[in-house]
Amino acid sequence: MAPKEGAPGEFLYRFRNAARAMELNAEGGDDPGTGTPLMVSVAPAPAVEKLVATVTPRAYTKRAPTREERQEFAVPAGTHLDLDVKTVGEVSEGTLTLHNDPGTARPLERDAQEKTLWHASLVATETGTFNLHLTARNGFKNLQPLDYPLTVLADRKPTLDVARPSVSDLEVTPHGVVPFRLLVDDDYGVTR
Repeated sequence: MAPKEGAPGEFLYRFRNAARAMELNAEGGDDPGTGTPLMVSVAPAPAVEKLVATVTPRAYTKRAPTREERQEFAVPAGTHLDLDVKTVGEVSEGTLTLHNDPGTARPLERDAQEKTLWHASLVATETGTFNLHLTARNGFKNLQPLDYPLTVLADRKPTLDVARPSVSDLEVTPHGVVPFRLLVDDDYGVTR
């Protein structure tokens, strides 16, 4: 170990990427290092093991709610997302933000039965990301960004095209019947 500059009698060594527990003994001078070893345990950083979402589109879309594991979302505007977040690393608290804006932070709620399961919900109103921020009991925070892309699909207005009669003028008798053919399109269907 190298001596610490400007601090007589102090030595430094930095362990990087410690992957498993270890015991450390220091020896130097006439001390053979037989004292009580320093126990170093390696705690996993808090992380998301699995994110399961219940996706409930607005009623006008006529889409049924779905529940599935996801990493990114493309949903109609106004869709309600109920998130179940399974964590690792003895998470003691968590928050959800929109677009990494601290002003939008809301706490995750711990499940009453399973301590590694957390819940959050949001309504998809704009494209961007939602982000999870986890803190473990030992104070460690998630090392990797927990950012989930969210694409909000705008509702297209219905379109209507008159296919028949054609664009040219049409002459009919006073009691004549004019057949119309209308082409109607909408991303979620037309009811009337």
